[in-house]
Amino acid sequence: PFPLQHSRGPPSGRTRTEPPTSMAPMLRTSCAAALCLAARAGAVQLSLEQRVAEGECSKLAPSGAETYFPSSVQARPEISADLFDIKYGATFKVVISHMVKEQYVLTQCGQAEPTDAQVESIAPLPAEYQRKRFNVPLRTATAGSTVQLGFLEYLGVRDRIKYITSYAVAPCWQRAASCNSTLESEWGGNATLRAEQLASVDAYFMDCAYGGDCSNVRGQANGVHIPATQDPSPLKTAEYILFFGAFFNKDPEATKHFLEVNASYHSAKVSLQTKPVVAWMQFYDKNYTISEAHYKRAFVTDAGGANFDAEAALAGLPGLYVTTASTGKSVTISISNFNASGLTKAQVQAAAAAQIMPKLASVDVLIDETYAFAPRSYTFASFQDTYKLAGTEAYNFLTSRRVARVDGTLSEGDDLDWYESRIARPDWAVEGLARVLHPGGSHTQKYFRNIAADEAPTVLSKGSCQQALPVCDASAEAKPIKVLGAVAQETSAAARCVVGASTVAAFAASAMW
Repeated sequence: PFPLQHSRGPPSGRTRTEPPTSMAPMLRTSCAAALCLAARAGAVQLSLEQRVAEGECSKLAPSGAETYFPSSVQARPEISADLFDIKYGATFKVVISHMVKEQYVLTQCGQAEPTDAQVESIAPLPAEYQRKRFNVPLRTATAGSTVQLGFLEYLGVRDRIKYITSYAVAPCWQRAASCNSTLESEWGGNATLRAEQLASVDAYFMDCAYGGDCSNVRGQANGVHIPATQDPSPLKTAEYILFFGAFFNKDPEATKHFLEVNASYHSAKVSLQTKPVVAWMQFYDKNYTISEAHYKRAFVTDAGGANFDAEAALAGLPGLYVTTASTGKSVTISISNFNASGLTKAQVQAAAAAQIMPKLASVDVLIDETYAFAPRSYTFASFQDTYKLAGTEAYNFLTSRRVARVDGTLSEGDDLDWYESRIARPDWAVEGLARVLHPGGSHTQKYFRNIAADEAPTVLSKGSCQQALPVCDASAEAKPIKVLGAVAQETSAAARCVVGASTVAAFAASAMW
């Protein structure tokens, strides 16, 4: 874009260790034998009673200062991403998505839905905003693009994602897609089937339409917009794992993950006196474009490079125009400005390149973002043809043999991990770019490959996925996500009562009943 064992508890009626006095009022019920014997068939369609028994939901209303979301488990933003906020109540939380102008009221499952007045007390509804309501943790969800998949991967909720985009890259997402869990395309797909898929899940994580029109999200009853790639910096983008975590009651895990990414990012940063100049360039639809998106410029700076000033360097060339957005800017020159009577398209492109490329002679590392239908086949020779270079020109990126692409990690279907895991792991991007900018060091290859050095992409295979997935394996179940906070002591006790049939039989045999 410009653009995450049940142990057996005491039988009903027996005593157990009491929790701290402040929480004792919460523990007013014990496990019912009926729940202990409840069948757990069907990982997706569990009843509320079964989810209560698993410890995922609770019907106990907090009293006084009791809360399901104490400060110790709340998401803790470290750098404060620009486009979302999270507010906490006693039985619910409110995630505010500013780009789409929506509030998502997330109620702890088993609890009464808060009134508008209760929500207003912690998150007043601004003008033009609307509210949507969900119970958490979500039991099922759909990811509409690869942007969301990295976050869901690191939260460990793959077993709750029912449909995904066909462009998924991580091994287990590829495996899920091979099990008929691909979301029907909105471009030429079966519209009826797509509508049925989206209606069958608790939430649909989706993007706004091209150009920033978010009416598609606002019109989707279970639609949730997470504007991760619209925030200006890589670390602010990575912080959206807190947004996702709130929907699955994975708030503490989300905070932990982000703190690790933040520390890793700063550890990967390079500070050297000599900084190679870097340009991000592509040829598409008769245009040569140099991108100066904020996140790319941040990657270059943090990897120990200097950003190329395209607007200044290309000034005076015919047809140059600059596009500016909240996410950065791009500098474009159309080859049509170099057309002359009788020239073929290839000749026009060559004429344009002959004037454009010398302006980049001082660039030490050129990152070629030109789209390739078959990225594994895109070589240094392909690059030379795209930019009409002989390869012997006295350009720094040629003499130093540093021409990179972001297709260094691919799926079996040639989809780029750059648009999936990199969103949630910008630290890996800095590490991978630093390797290209400063060859010979100890940096690990990730996302980037140097085609001038004949590097080939790393291909991720669905065969390396070792996790049992409900969408693929009939016996697989989504792992329970325990109620957060001190209230979890009651639900954990309940969870010890709902077990598989073989464990129930073991209980009976052991004369515990």
